[in-house]
Amino acid sequence: MWNSIRCEVQGRGHIKNSIPCQDKTYSICINGVQTVALADGAGSAKLSHFGAENVVKNICYELSSKFEDYFLEEDGIVVKENLLKNIKTNLEKLAFELECDTKDLASTLLFVSIKNDKFILAHIGDGVIGYLKNGELKIASQPENGEFINTTIFTTSKDAINSMRLIKGHINDIKSFILMSDGTEESFYDRRERKLAEVLKNIIEKMITEPVKEIQLKLEESFKNVIIQKTTDDCSIVILVNEEMTVEDLKIKTKRKLKIKRVKKLEKYKVLDRKSGS
Repeated sequence: MWNSIRCEVQGRGHIKNSIPCQDKTYSICINGVQTVALADGAGSAKLSHFGAENVVKNICYELSSKFEDYFLEEDGIVVKENLLKNIKTNLEKLAFELECDTKDLASTLLFVSIKNDKFILAHIGDGVIGYLKNGELKIASQPENGEFINTTIFTTSKDAINSMRLIKGHINDIKSFILMSDGTEESFYDRRERKLAEVLKNIIEKMITEPVKEIQLKLEESFKNVIIQKTTDDCSIVILVNEEMTVEDLKIKTKRKLKIKRVKKLEKYKVLDRKSGS
């Protein structure tokens, strides 16, 4: 199984203007399926904090009950359609309860779901999904922006299905997954180089050498006192670490070993592209 830590912190801009934290995270482990999700509510949507919370919870439960169905379905478009149908149905119910339009509940969405040696991840909008493999931090999915500057795609967007990134695969040597919102990117993601900050390895190391509950508290303290100082936006993060991971797994393997792995093609993930779904 996997250990997880997560937190969301209200940004300085939202504190100043008395706006609720619009970043939400969630994590569950049911039926042998571990799922984590993160959503960043749209700043232009007045009730997006409710929408973000609804989305992360419902998508986690959806994957917990239907993981195998989604994993075995070879048509990427069908998987995306079913995921978005679930999201839309639940947001419509919430909109009815709150007497608002579904667009008032708009948010981004990032999730990773794991069962045994298999995983599914998906991404709508900005934010980053990364992972640790062979001692290196890598990017699984980068931010998706909209047609205009400073815009992005949301769960309620008409073209969400075309922009949604969906990846299925086997864990192999992946030891950790990292999800973060655009506010957190300011501290842990280099947009120009498209790289994750090496400091994330320090957090991962602590998760395998110290009690997870203690690291959770330290993470929250760090976000409240340090991370939010680099942006006015809300900040959130989710980190998953394999329970069997050791400190040695944080070290980069030799070039020779990497070459051997490439030749043998041991790393093979199925990326379901946004247009064809295959």
